[in-house]
Amino acid sequence: MQMPKKRKMTKYSKNLNNMNKITISLFSFLALISCKNKSTAEENIKREKYTIDSLKIMDRVKERSEKLLEKTRKDFYLDTTGVSKSPIKVTNSRLIKKDYSNYKDIELTFVNVSEKKIQAVRFEWYGENSFKEPAEMGSYSLLGEGGGFTDEIINPGRTRKSQWSISSVDAKRVIAARAYEVAFTDGTTWKLRND
Repeated sequence: MQMPKKRKMTKYSKNLNNMNKITISLFSFLALISCKNKSTAEENIKREKYTIDSLKIMDRVKERSEKLLEKTRKDFYLDTTGVSKSPIKVTNSRLIKKDYSNYKDIELTFVNVSEKKIQAVRFEWYGENSFKEPAEMGSYSLLGEGGGFTDEIINPGRTRKSQWSISSVDAKRVIAARAYEVAFTDGTTWKLRND
């Protein structure tokens, strides 16, 4: 049996062989790149989805934190610890609509329940709008909160009424109002909290 003779490669067949190798290499390279790009694209999509989910979670956490802070501030004003020892008792608090505008002010009625003359009183209050959210109550930094003072002499057992301009457009009700610091004519003071 005779062995087949090897064919001699012509210049043309060598070039064709080289072209085939280049074409195969090029297709292999393109396939590799497209797989890498596909995986990079998938990774980018996953990364974007993760980022969007993270932002949604952060928004929910922020919203819950703000609601918790509002609840905590409201609870602070509803906490009556120490109020029973106050020399001033707030008997009424109400919003008063200003003439010729939609703005409201606040009016407090209060009594000196101590046995001393009072020289000055500092008050604080908390109010809400129709949606039970903190309303504009005179504080420039925190919604819901406000405060004022009076320096009229108040004899023991006497009742006073004072108004403060809070220029609120959304307040619907005063939730709590109280004295937090009182100065007596004898130079002594009383404080609701010792901050």
